[in-house]
Amino acid sequence: EEDEDHCIYDEEECESGLTRDISINGLDPLAPRFSLGYDSGIEYSFVDSNVIDGVRYSYTVTAYDIGFDPFDLEMDNLGIATDTVLIDTIENIPYSYVVDSIYYVGGCMYYRIISYNEIIMMDTLWTTTNPDEFLGPDSIIYYNEEGAAIRKAGNPNRGYYSLESEKGVSGDNNFITVIPGYTALDISFPDASNIEALFKTGSQNIGTGVREYFIVDRTKIVQDQLIYEIQAEQGRDAMDGMACEDPYVYGYVVMDSAGTPLTTKPFVQDDLGFLEEDSISGLPGTILENGSYLVPEYDIITPVGQWSNQFKGIRFKIQNTLKLNPSSPPDISLDAGQDFEDAYRMEIWSWVDTTKPPLDSAAVLELFSSVLPVLSYTNISSYKRRLNSDYMIEFFDSPVGDSIKLGEDNNGPIYMYTPFRITNLFTNKKVGLNCNDFGANNDGPQATSDGAGDYVWTRGEDILMQEDTIKIAGEWESTYNYNLNLNLVRGFGPGFNMREYDELKSYDTGDTVSYKQMSWVANLPVAAGTIPLSKHNDLADDGERDNPWSIVYPWPDSIKFVLSPQKFFVDGDNWFSDMAALGKEVGIADSIKLDTIKVVPNPYKASSQFNESKNNRKIRFTHLPKKCRISVYTLTGEHVTTFDHEEEFDGNAWWNLRSGNNQDGPEIAPGLYFYIVQFADGITKDHIGKFAVVR
Repeated sequence: EEDEDHCIYDEEECESGLTRDISINGLDPLAPRFSLGYDSGIEYSFVDSNVIDGVRYSYTVTAYDIGFDPFDLEMDNLGIATDTVLIDTIENIPYSYVVDSIYYVGGCMYYRIISYNEIIMMDTLWTTTNPDEFLGPDSIIYYNEEGAAIRKAGNPNRGYYSLESEKGVSGDNNFITVIPGYTALDISFPDASNIEALFKTGSQNIGTGVREYFIVDRTKIVQDQLIYEIQAEQGRDAMDGMACEDPYVYGYVVMDSAGTPLTTKPFVQDDLGFLEEDSISGLPGTILENGSYLVPEYDIITPVGQWSNQFKGIRFKIQNTLKLNPSSPPDISLDAGQDFEDAYRMEIWSWVDTTKPPLDSAAVLELFSSVLPVLSYTNISSYKRRLNSDYMIEFFDSPVGDSIKLGEDNNGPIYMYTPFRITNLFTNKKVGLNCNDFGANNDGPQATSDGAGDYVWTRGEDILMQEDTIKIAGEWESTYNYNLNLNLVRGFGPGFNMREYDELKSYDTGDTVSYKQMSWVANLPVAAGTIPLSKHNDLADDGERDNPWSIVYPWPDSIKFVLSPQKFFVDGDNWFSDMAALGKEVGIADSIKLDTIKVVPNPYKASSQFNESKNNRKIRFTHLPKKCRISVYTLTGEHVTTFDHEEEFDGNAWWNLRSGNNQDGPEIAPGLYFYIVQFADGITKDHIGKFAVVR
């Protein structure tokens, strides 16, 4: 009632003051259900593998509901009923009865009654598919497949059948007719798994999500050049330059691989207000030229993470691997280095000194098998910073990479020294580290046998990346975003082909032992009882290292590893697409390809299921090039017909078995025929084949 004299939306050109300006949210009490919208993210595909080449097939997509099941009645026989009631309430008895006796108690008259018949109690049972207990009509009309009513029947239990949308006809969006066949002999289509063939990644791209496409209709392919670009908003908590929120893909036609838009719409800069200019200047592909913003004419705009509508013969999807708004931070997957081939090909492991030759495959395999890095978010806040950063771990052959202050004693600060340091490659700033020194399994300070409390970084001890300096809203902040676990799986701990340290035994130079989950080597002869300690532990308190033991690490000195977590797409990420790759002319390389040219069916039989009808017979020439001329002759050399084949992608040509160059002459007689295929390139030799017609 409040809205009777008010406008709901400003766009309705209300008089001043007539807009309510009251926010309405929550469930509608009269319709407490949510619409899931036009795309709930559910995807289905159907692959029909049971088809015959050359036969026409029609497919339709329909929507339907489940209807609702009728209710059921449950009856319970309670038998003959007896009851005692006040005379004043006798009229409320719901069944027929006789009065068996009358008596008085406390000044009131009571009847004892007995039912005439057995009492049957009935209850209505509703199915779970009909929770709101809707009733269908009292009668139902049944229809055949053509939609014609065939009968009407009663519906005493008031259910309702499933409803289905129209199946459609040719030309409708939900209906398609196809003929399985072959593409032209002299063209090629890239494998859909080779996504770079059609969506070439921009050199400055940051995001590392998924790109997919499939061909919907080859006849609608337009061989344009296009740029697809991400448009997204900067989140309040996100690292500067990482605009990832509400991402859309904008596609527009370009003139070249440099991304010059084919058509643009100009906006004079001086005519724009601040907000207008801010909005227009940030649109994909927009440039400022001679005082005007030139905005591309966008051919398609589609959300990231959804299949696009059919566009130039294909549908595509560009999707973040990471969810933008999960309830908790997900596990981190690395973009590269997940298998040995990737690690070697992408040089995930390399020398810090770039003048050195690349590591050989054996060295990379050893490192790949020995060092297992696992990165994890600290909390959901760190995830929402949209870090999108790679991190370089620089390794050393002794604990000189970084220092972590663990506390103080009477002699001053106590430090743990690590054999590595970490740098954020986006900011080029060193990351400050911490470590709890809780041992190889991070079980706490009591796990001394696993290296807890020894001031030595032990394999598997969590490395807390607590001082990662990034810029948020224009200000540099020291943030704690990740924990890193580096587990070393070869040459460390009991059972790895080395002896456990024995304090009752002396050791020679070069002996190796396992002690508190780390491997140690004797640099000098070691007297019994001299236990392996941190390199920087000064036994004599004279400023000299006098412990003969050193830790052994599985990496050489000054080598680096790049941690590359999966990343969100950000505003400006783009891909160049040359649609000419779909159906690219590759020529006819050799006679082997010509041997694939066939006539089907061969022999042709009157009972063939390729027949359209009795008076419209046809055969098909397959694996033809885009352009060619086909001539048919009898065995005696008499000319039957000649016709041209010219299709953009289709390698099939149909012939109705009639003579004459217009295929309007008499139908050919049974017998053996030969055909000649002449090619438009003027180079390829004619191809000759034969076929038979059998009645």
